[in-house]
Amino acid sequence: MLPKNSKITPALAKKLMFTALWFVVVLAAYIFILKYESMTGYILLYVLTAVLLVACIVLNGGFNKDIPTPDDLRDSWSAEKKERFIKALVKGKELAGRLMYLLLPMLITVMIDLVYLFWIS
Repeated sequence: MLPKNSKITPALAKKLMFTALWFVVVLAAYIFILKYESMTGYILLYVLTAVLLVACIVLNGGFNKDIPTPDDLRDSWSAEKKERFIKALVKGKELAGRLMYLLLPMLITVMIDLVYLFWIS
C-alpha cells in the first residue's frame, strides 16, 4: 500500500492507532445498537456520520484539492481579503483532514450496516 521509499513515522502510527481505536469504539456502539434494537441509536449513527461528512466537504472547500493563488481569486477583492480567504481555506483543509480520522470508521460502520440490512438479512 505504501510506496517503497516511504516509512511509517511516529506521527502516522499515532494517527493510525487513533483511527483503529475509534473504529473499535464505533463498531462496539453499532453492535450495542444491534443487540438492543435501538432506533434512536441508528438515527444517531446515521446523523452523526452525515454531519461529519458534510462538515468535511464544507471545510475542505468542496472536492477541490488545490489552493487558489491570489491571482485566481476575484479582482474586486482587496489583497487583504484574498489573503484571509486563502488562510481560512488552508485552516479548513487542515481541520477537514483531522475530521477524516473520525469520519472514515463511521462511514465503514454505516457501510457494514447497509450490507447487513440489504444483503444479509
